[in-house]
Amino acid sequence: LLVLVLLLASPRLARGAMRRRRLNGSGGGTAAAVQAWAELRDLSTDYGLPPQTSETPRHFSARLRSSGALGEPHGIDADGHIAVRSLTADFERRRYGRPPAGNDGAVVPARPASPAGNGSPAGGTSQDGSAASSAAPLILAVRTSLRAHSGPLARLRAVWLPPSTLGLWRRAAATPFHASRRTAQRTRHGVARAWLGTREALRRVRWLRRS
Repeated sequence: LLVLVLLLASPRLARGAMRRRRLNGSGGGTAAAVQAWAELRDLSTDYGLPPQTSETPRHFSARLRSSGALGEPHGIDADGHIAVRSLTADFERRRYGRPPAGNDGAVVPARPASPAGNGSPAGGTSQDGSAASSAAPLILAVRTSLRAHSGPLARLRAVWLPPSTLGLWRRAAATPFHASRRTAQRTRHGVARAWLGTREALRRVRWLRRS
């Protein structure tokens, strides 16, 4: 029974461990921004909005905020939208050196970190472009908004069977099969080339004997 419980809980435990590892000490720097961005993408995947391979970070952020998964961009749902914009702006600035932009493409000044208790997520991006103490409050704001605007089954899947973790496991499990298939194909091609070479050599020997 204990093994069964651990087996059922393993996706949730693995997902939580991955989240803690990504957000541990993510106070600044390009690596921290990349880890926070990866967590945002996985959160979106867990709640049914996986990023597309052809999307830029800015397009993915806009699609997530306009999908309704975070609620309305104003009022009590504003924290999630602000957090997504802050994480996107910090990732673009750290990775590409690009300033944040609004929906119309105009440059938006970086939002200063808000004091606790005013209803805005703490740990935002300061005006000098440096990340505040941690991206964890921003991720928490996004996660809270996603949970609040999803159905019971979606919340259950995101917590106990997160698609981001299961997809990673599926790709890892399929890697040996892909490798063995490529090895078999290379072996088959090598044997075929060797046989063709041997047959050509035998033909030459026969031709020399006849001549």
